[in-house]
Amino acid sequence: MMNDELKKNIIDFATRKIELKSLYETNPELNTSDFFLKSYEEAINARDAEALQYLAMLPKPNYNDLTDINRRLITECWHNQHEEIARFFQEFVRDVECVDSISRGMDLGCVNWFDKEDAFIRKCAYVLGDLGTEESIAKLKELSTSENELIKKYCSYQLERLGLM
Repeated sequence: MMNDELKKNIIDFATRKIELKSLYETNPELNTSDFFLKSYEEAINARDAEALQYLAMLPKPNYNDLTDINRRLITECWHNQHEEIARFFQEFVRDVECVDSISRGMDLGCVNWFDKEDAFIRKCAYVLGDLGTEESIAKLKELSTSENELIKKYCSYQLERLGLM
């Protein structure tokens, strides 16, 4: 688990009080995939939403290492990193195997989303549209008939954007 000193250093980096080089000099383990995999697993096992927030503030040495973890996290409500996870799939890792996880995540309706549900569902629909696989297109078509108006709206938009509706 993250100790207070590490948390302070992460906050100092995130608020630009220290540079990345200084962060790595003080905490060289942060520049390794092993640290991230171990830290994410610990956070998931402990359902530690705060630890996930700290991890989200750090640059990742290898985004691909976090693909399986993010597929799991996007389908769970105990944290508030859903929009960041959707952004992960949208911007950093093109994962053709994330279709089911993304669609389950879209329909979670987590109470801790507050006003982030719209942005999260929109990002997820974009992930499915940008994948452009048979499976992701079929999922968009299925979700475009959802009872959830946001899911229906954004999945229909993706189908229109792709010229499929």
